Amino acid sequence: MDNASNCNKTAEVLPNLIPRFLGEKARVRCFNHILHLIAQVRSPVCLILHFSPMFMSFFFKKRKPSKKIKAKADGTEELVDADADVDGYDDVEDDEVVRDEVEVDDAELADDDGSVAYNKAVVYSMRDKAILAMEDKGIILSTRDVNEALAIMPKVSGLARRVHDSAVLKEQFDNLVAGDPTQNGMKHSLDCRVPTRWNSDHACLKVHLHFRKQVEQLTRLSENKLHAYRLTDGQWTITKELVEALAIFEEPSRLFSTASVPLIVDVLPAFDDLRVSLEGLRDYEEAPISPVLQVAAEAALLMVDKYEKLSWDCDIYYVVVVMCPDRKLQWFKDRDYDRKTLKYIRELVIKRFNDGYNMGSDQG
Repeated sequence: MDNASNCNKTAEVLPNLIPRFLGEKARVRCFNHILHLIAQVRSPVCLILHFSPMFMSFFFKKRKPSKKIKAKADGTEELVDADADVDGYDDVEDDEVVRDEVEVDDAELADDDGSVAYNKAVVYSMRDKAILAMEDKGIILSTRDVNEALAIMPKVSGLARRVHDSAVLKEQFDNLVAGDPTQNGMKHSLDCRVPTRWNSDHACLKVHLHFRKQVEQLTRLSENKLHAYRLTDGQWTITKELVEALAIFEEPSRLFSTASVPLIVDVLPAFDDLRVSLEGLRDYEEAPISPVLQVAAEAALLMVDKYEKLSWDCDIYYVVVVMCPDRKLQWFKDRDYDRKTLKYIRELVIKRFNDGYNMGSDQG
């Protein structure tokens, strides 16, 4: 199941219809859905990828969500009408490029079943928390930082769409690529962004960076009227950093999109690897990087924390690691789990065996 509220309710009431179903203890969450939420933050083994996302929300100006997340007394969450001021940085002036890309997103997501509203609300809530947390660490986003970053994806995806939709622009772009002896011929066109797939953002940015020379030539020509899609030097720098940062999500995305492979045993290790990579990005000190990237990493970590805690609702994640021949309980020891938690996991595995498989000594 994915992470929407209707799936929460399904896990709660399904045992009434199927007594052998253990409710939340048997609910395996869509990992690709969670990864999508973290990265942009969509695909199967239920605990990481599907959302209109977290990490990428710092690089794409979007329309305010009409709903927000509200915590209920029982610890669950619900969607309620959003306040007027959802995002403290939402006063960025919309230009034509941003409006066009927002409208494209809205059109592609028009038939969504409601999960987009939930996902957007999750993203905005976590974003605010990340901004405040990083301010305590001395990383403060200026209005210039925010505005510069927010315009990157509308410009990159907007130009790709304009070139794709115009025979004249496409011919110009093709000629520019063909006339560049440094191009190896492996790639010929700009990749278009697909709003429902975070990894299309990565591909779109990577190819844009690859064809930087041709993009700058195309947008420089006044007759093309593409000046609004030109990236500043600062935005080109952030784009390069962003492409490298998004590589963090490539391996788990590929792994959890593999068909016909039992992957539940890889969920906790994937969370662990993802956390280490994001912490490294957030705390990077070897060379100056955009503070927006550091705050985006913190926001993604908050999402990792949220869903990692939910993994305790379903003990199968821990059982399969202990039962895995090359991991066992040692895997948790190597990651400095405390004695109390290690004891709890051990007892949890024994209980699951006794409940499900121990038939008693009289049955052999």
